[in-house]
Amino acid sequence: MKGKDISRICAVLLAAAVCLGALPAAAETDAALSAAQDLASIYGAQPAGAGSEWPVIALVRGGFSAPEGWLEGYYASLEKQIIQKEGVINPRRITDQDRVILAVTAMGKDARKVAGYDLTAPLGDFDRAISTGLNGAVWALKALDCGNYPVPAAPAGKTQTTRDGLIAHILTKEMSGGGFAQTGTYADSDMTAMTLQALAPYRERADVGVAVERGIAVLSAMQRPDGGYATWGNDTCESTAQVLVAMATLDIPLTDRRFVKNGSTVLDGLLRYYRPGEGFLHMDGEGMTVDGMATGQAFYALAALLRQERGQTALYQMTDVFDAETEPLFSDLAGQPCRAAVEALAEAGIVNGMGDGTFAPQKTMTRAELCAIIVRGVGRSPASGTPFSDVPGSKWYTPWIAAAFDAGIVQGVGGSRFIPESTISRQEAAVMVRRAARILGFEGTPPRTDILSARPDGDSVAKWAREDVAFCLENGLWPMEGEALEPARPVLRGELAQMLYGLLVRAGRMEA
Repeated sequence: MKGKDISRICAVLLAAAVCLGALPAAAETDAALSAAQDLASIYGAQPAGAGSEWPVIALVRGGFSAPEGWLEGYYASLEKQIIQKEGVINPRRITDQDRVILAVTAMGKDARKVAGYDLTAPLGDFDRAISTGLNGAVWALKALDCGNYPVPAAPAGKTQTTRDGLIAHILTKEMSGGGFAQTGTYADSDMTAMTLQALAPYRERADVGVAVERGIAVLSAMQRPDGGYATWGNDTCESTAQVLVAMATLDIPLTDRRFVKNGSTVLDGLLRYYRPGEGFLHMDGEGMTVDGMATGQAFYALAALLRQERGQTALYQMTDVFDAETEPLFSDLAGQPCRAAVEALAEAGIVNGMGDGTFAPQKTMTRAELCAIIVRGVGRSPASGTPFSDVPGSKWYTPWIAAAFDAGIVQGVGGSRFIPESTISRQEAAVMVRRAARILGFEGTPPRTDILSARPDGDSVAKWAREDVAFCLENGLWPMEGEALEPARPVLRGELAQMLYGLLVRAGRMEA
C-alpha cells in the first residue's frame, strides 16, 4: 500500500476483514513476517553462491540483514561464473540471465558492469530475449525495468529489442477471455501472475490496462477455496506465490474481496505449504518434503507482500537502490559534452559501449562502425549482399554496410572498394549525416557554402563535402568546441553521437 494515512488504511482493512470473515491485516502481516524471518535464518545458515538469486532477492528486498560475507560470497561466486562463461550465464536459457540481472540490481549494483561484462547485452537481440517463449519476454521486461536499464543495441543482423516490442509480443499471447499461458490454450495462474507483474508499470496504457484487468479477473476466478492456486490441476506453492507477488505489485490488498475465498486470503493459501524451520513444500500432501524452488519463490513472495505493507516500491522495481537513469550510462562520460547524446542513442539501441562499461568518446570510428550506427539511426534493418569487394560476407559489419549502400548513405571509395576498417573523417561523416537527413525527410536550413569562409580552415574542406559540411553547420549538427572545422581529422565516437542525435531531434525522431 502506498498511502501514508495508516489509520485510514487500517480502518479500510478492518472493515473488509469484518465483512469477509478474513484475518485482520495485521495478523496476516505478522504471519508473513514470521515466516520470512524464519526463511532468512534458514538461508543465512548456508553460504550463498551463484544460483542463489531468488534468496538474494528475497533477503535484500525483504529488508533482512544477511550474515557477514553472505552477499559478498554470492557476488564473488557470480563474478567467477560470469568470467568463465564470458558474460552469458546460460546460452540455452535466457531467463537465467534475467534472474541474475534482477539479483545484482537488488544489491544496488549496475548489471552492466559485472566482472567487465554487460549482463543486459544479450537482451538487445529480440529473438534471443523471447527464445523461451512468453516467459522470456516477461522476464526480459522485468530485468530491463528493474533498474531503468536502457535497451542494449542488437548485434549486427539481429532484430532490435524495444520495450514496446516486448509488450506487444506479450499482449499477442493473451488467451481468449483473458490471462496468459506458456503453453496450451487455457490461461494458467503462474504465467498470468508473472505476466501481470511485468505489465504493471505500463497499466496506464489503454491496451495494457484492459489486459491487466482481464488478468486480474481470471486470477480471481481461479482461486481455490483455501485461498491458494493450482497449475495444470495441481495445487502448488509456486502458483500461489506468483499470485501474491502480482497482487503486491499491483497494490491489491490481501483483503480485496476478489481474492478472498471462504474467508481465506492468498497468503493463507501460501502458508499451508510452510513448515517452520524447514521451508515450503511444492505440494501439500502425505510424504511431501520441503522443496528448494517452492521455498525460494515463497520467500520472495513474502518479501513482496512486506514491501507493499511498508509502502515501498514493488519487488522488481529496484530504482530505490539503483537507477540507471541517474547514473552515467558509461563510466567515461562524466563532464563530456556528448553525454546526453550518447545516452539517448544508447537507450534507443542505436549505439553501444565497448563492453567494459565505457563508451570511449575520444576514440576514432571506423567506416564500418559509422555505417551500423547511421543505419540504426534512420530505422533501417541490416541487408544481405556484399556491395564492395573488400567487404567479405563473414564480417559482422557486412549487413550494415549493405543496408547503408542500399539506402544511398555510402557509395564506396572507387574501384568497388569501401575500406571498412579505416577511420572516417569529420567531413565524410557530414556527408553521411546529410544523406541520412534526406532519408528522414529533414530539409533543414538550406546550406550556404560561404559560411565556411568564416572558419579559419574553411578552405580546407574538400570540394565534394563543402555543401554537406555547410548543411551541418547551418543546422547545428557540426560538433565543434572552437572555431576550426578540422574537416580531415578522424571523427570521434562522441562527435558522431552528437551529430546523429542532433539530426534525430531536429527530424522529430527523438526528444531533446
